[in-house]
Amino acid sequence: MTFAYPGGDAGPVTVTGPFGDFSIAVKRSSTSIQGEAGEALDGTANVRVKLPTLTDLEACIEQTRDPASKPDDKDAFLNARDACLQKLAPAPGGADVVAGLRIGLLADKGDSSGEDGFVDLRLRYEGESRAPDGAMTVEPLPSQCLLEK
Repeated sequence: MTFAYPGGDAGPVTVTGPFGDFSIAVKRSSTSIQGEAGEALDGTANVRVKLPTLTDLEACIEQTRDPASKPDDKDAFLNARDACLQKLAPAPGGADVVAGLRIGLLADKGDSSGEDGFVDLRLRYEGESRAPDGAMTVEPLPSQCLLEK
């Protein structure tokens, strides 16, 4: 996934990747990352992404989930959700979600290796869900992220 930010105290981060292309307006702030001074970009946006519909995803979860698991077993639910996201095709028109983004970077100390930071992207389906906490959230964990500035 690629996250492109033009810089400044506020502006759009353009996200490009397997869920499609979209933008999230963010604000820049100071933060601490494991006790080190840094900065963060935070924002949310309503976007349409390449995911299955909430109805299709929940139906798949019910079929995939271990029948011996309890209804409030969050681990069993998350395992079934992840398996379903791997096998279901995205809805033809995409799915409406609320995208939340937080990017944290350590203050540059002359080391521009780009390895001292984190990306937290969460895609929460609009509407009530049968998920244990009432909201269906997808948390992509891409093997590679690139921040362009």
